[in-house]
Amino acid sequence: ADQRRDQGREQAAVGDQALAYGADFFAASLPGAANGRGTAQGALVYVGHGWQAKGQGIDPYAGVDVRGKILLVTGAQPKGLRPGGVRGTDFLPPDLAARQLGAVGVVVLAAGEEDAWRQRAQAREQMGMRGGLRPVTPDEAKDDIPIVTLSPARSAALFDGEDLPATEVQREI
Repeated sequence: ADQRRDQGREQAAVGDQALAYGADFFAASLPGAANGRGTAQGALVYVGHGWQAKGQGIDPYAGVDVRGKILLVTGAQPKGLRPGGVRGTDFLPPDLAARQLGAVGVVVLAAGEEDAWRQRAQAREQMGMRGGLRPVTPDEAKDDIPIVTLSPARSAALFDGEDLPATEVQREI
């Protein structure tokens, strides 16, 4: 997968298939994430929800090497994650986990109706572009990674021919 920012225009591809911005994907659509920027190329690795809270026994990365890879996540908070704590210390959402574990990008999977997904993703992206999600810390700004969210149809298509069917993954979203 490849995603890059080109004079404000987002581009993404899976393999040699280009994706259409606004129809197939939007950028930076993880709740609370910094705006993902930059270029990422690498193998995709599915890590479920992508949240890490080792103190609560939540670690989808245990035994998985994600260095240099692009995380494929549902992005939904895991069941059983206790509220509270400090972001980056007590728990890591997918964008921070990616940075700390050496992943180069994040692809968020979506399920549901295409039109509803498009409205949610576009609204979240617009908030992020205006800085409405949360401020980016200096540490995040220096090594920000690309984050894109795929449409439900593109999310399902990623699992064509795989051992893990899209319907099983989409139940987690």
